[in-house]
Amino acid sequence: GEILNHFVTKYDDETNELTVWKRNNAGQKADQLLGPVNISTTAGQEKVASFFEEKCGEPLSFVTSNSSENTDEGFNMRGHSRTIHIVNAATVREVETKLGSKLTAEQFRPNIIVYGLKAWN
Repeated sequence: GEILNHFVTKYDDETNELTVWKRNNAGQKADQLLGPVNISTTAGQEKVASFFEEKCGEPLSFVTSNSSENTDEGFNMRGHSRTIHIVNAATVREVETKLGSKLTAEQFRPNIIVYGLKAWN
């Protein structure tokens, strides 16, 4: 199934904090699972990465605007991210195969790259 569908998230642009709740059957917030975590710090990025690694059971990386493969698109004037963009590396590989063109997950400027899942999960 789709792992991210199990969560409700909120990113606070003023504090750089991400909070994650379990999504209940009505699609609303249930139990708080993570945060608030300041994702502008290395410790916060590691905490978010560890959380999603644990939930999906696969290794992943947290990518920031300072990463060599990323740009500042999706960031506001103060440099704060407004979204958390998660990319499944296997899905990118499948699209790459179908297109016949070289693609990498980093080209999609994600914050998190999940490895080890089946494509489209």
